[in-house]
Amino acid sequence: MRARALVCAGIGGSDVNHVNVRMESDKFITVREAAGNLSIIDMASPGAAPERKPMKAESVIMNPVAKVLALSAKMGTKTTLQIFNMEMKSKMKAHEFPDEVSLWKWVDSKTIAIVTQNSVYHWSMEGDSAPEKMFDKHATMAGCQILNYKASPDMKWLVLNGIKQEAGQIVGAMQLYSVDKRISQPMAGFAADFASVTVAGAPEPLSLFCFCAKSPAGTGQVQIVKIGGAAPFDKKNVDIGPFEANDFPVAMQASDKYDLLYLITKSGIFMLFDTETGAMIYQNRISDAANAVFCTTRNTKNGGIIAVNRAGQVLSVTIDEANLVPHIIGQLQNSEMALRLANKHDLPGADQMMTQQFEMLFGQGQYGACGQMCAGNARLRTAQTLQRFHSAAPQAGQPPPILAYLQAILQRTSLNVPETVELGRQVLAKG
Repeated sequence: MRARALVCAGIGGSDVNHVNVRMESDKFITVREAAGNLSIIDMASPGAAPERKPMKAESVIMNPVAKVLALSAKMGTKTTLQIFNMEMKSKMKAHEFPDEVSLWKWVDSKTIAIVTQNSVYHWSMEGDSAPEKMFDKHATMAGCQILNYKASPDMKWLVLNGIKQEAGQIVGAMQLYSVDKRISQPMAGFAADFASVTVAGAPEPLSLFCFCAKSPAGTGQVQIVKIGGAAPFDKKNVDIGPFEANDFPVAMQASDKYDLLYLITKSGIFMLFDTETGAMIYQNRISDAANAVFCTTRNTKNGGIIAVNRAGQVLSVTIDEANLVPHIIGQLQNSEMALRLANKHDLPGADQMMTQQFEMLFGQGQYGACGQMCAGNARLRTAQTLQRFHSAAPQAGQPPPILAYLQAILQRTSLNVPETVELGRQVLAKG
């Protein structure tokens, strides 16, 4: 974990809260200061001074990939929204909402989601179109403080989530919406995300909906449900134990780079899960309980998560590739998970197990399966391995072992230089 502090960038402690600080991506953090300035912190230049501009807007969100600012201001019961291109120094669009906006955020590089008291809208920054209503809020969302809103990568699934008090307890409420079916499903839950996972034997990845709720017994529960894809996938319900008093999840982030789920609670507890099985891999505290975590985003550079807490710390958490698989083998004693993650993501730490499995498959003449295994481990893809497939006896009715090996690798990834040369030889030999 790495940390930096907003106060080191000249941000006052009183300005660090969920209203003033926004982090729409890992490129910029914007802070609306009480002094009337907007500070823009470039995450790629941590030592540089923030870019400051006079700003009277009540809420500011920066586009996730470009220097495009969206501004909002209340005028009575109405809310005026504007989009500005900072580099062109021009206003791109404007719209006046008759209702108060409780949450707005960029859901991709071209679309802003807008949540009002009764409905959810999407507003494209392109063209001159007005915001389009996506769905009305379900009755179970009434009285909620809206915390987050997310869209699946294909924009076919949307989820709104918030919290409210019931019988002296903080409870989570979510509304999952299918764009294609135009159907909402209300459910209990605090934080959610969409994940994409390719399971063994499936040609295409599955789309999964992942969220954290409380079980009837009051303990935390991570649930993972298939929402798209042909391969079978059983719903996962994993009990993760009780939360600390007044604590609850504020962020769930899927890392498709590693097939992992990150979960962070308000009081700074970090949990790591295997997306395919829901099993917890690791848990630790990343922030003290007195300084609530209130803002998170995906770290696109390393497959991790970035969080901001009330102390102004910017916390970056990601996987230690050298130690993930050894931890799963040694601490969890889960060789199946270790081997699967190592093979899918070319992670070190399971080379001995992979070599043993390779030898077993090779001895059984399962050359395609050997290729599938080698595709996820660059350390097995050597000249010596190629020579072994050259020398292997062909199976009746099957392609030559060397071709079975190369074809299996091509199903998952590209060939390295020796493999490319070998494939060329095989093609020329066939004439």
